[in-house]
Amino acid sequence: MTEVDFESHTVELWAIYLMEHDPQVLEFYDQPPPFKIQYKNQAGRNIGHYHTPDFFVLRHDGACWEEWKTVKELEKLAQKYPGRYQKTASGYWRCPPGEAHASQFGLKYCVRTDAELNPVFTQNLMFLSDYLGFKSNLITDVHSTVLAYLWANPGITIAALLQELNHVCANDIYIMIATELLYVDLSAVPLVEHYRTRLWVSQQTHDAYTHASVVGVTTKNAPSSPTTLLPNTALEWDSALWTLVIPLLSLSGRAIALKPHEAINTSYTIRKKWILYLLLEKNRAIPCYTKARLIQK
Repeated sequence: MTEVDFESHTVELWAIYLMEHDPQVLEFYDQPPPFKIQYKNQAGRNIGHYHTPDFFVLRHDGACWEEWKTVKELEKLAQKYPGRYQKTASGYWRCPPGEAHASQFGLKYCVRTDAELNPVFTQNLMFLSDYLGFKSNLITDVHSTVLAYLWANPGITIAALLQELNHVCANDIYIMIATELLYVDLSAVPLVEHYRTRLWVSQQTHDAYTHASVVGVTTKNAPSSPTTLLPNTALEWDSALWTLVIPLLSLSGRAIALKPHEAINTSYTIRKKWILYLLLEKNRAIPCYTKARLIQK
């Protein structure tokens, strides 16, 4: 986890963890350079001072300054400084003076709150707070044993793993989760519910089994319900990770590869017979025996 400074062990910490695991976030910087804001207080008096937002965040769709606070804190601040913090009719919070500064550069200023976060996610982060700064001193064989067992049993629950590996304790698992030596979906279930919390060697493996269990891999304690396969879906095949791409194969043997956006939009109309194949990245095809008449507009 990136080492950054934050004002408390609550909202800012949750935001940091969330951004570090958000594929839309390219970079984020804590405590960016301050800038001057001006607004009126409750008495109508003009106030001006330098303000340091919590983060400056670069995402695929743009960049913005972000200030993270709890809803309770914002409600108090809005009464005291109505010109600075305002709640919209749709329930979102905004900071007009921050927005005014950002607009000069064609950027955004966003007020984010704990109400946006999954309550299970925040509950788990609070539970792991004592472990998040932990420098792992795990005995090598414990670390290796747990990971080896997870490779063989992806998606096993904490309860089942502890029952099978008698020399491993719950604290070992919590430390490995906090230091990201293994993966858990922190938004799924509370970590204290060992019988429901599933463990994975990586997020990629979790995604492969969660979104593509249709490949037929049956594992101990792993979910097995099939889901829709889409382009760029991660799959696990013969213990290796693959990326799903979708070509079309004509009855004459001619192949046309679909780009990811072409495979899921409506830019094709029925015209000619094709057999649709699901093709994995290393040229191993799985026919799904779906016939369609397609021609690009």
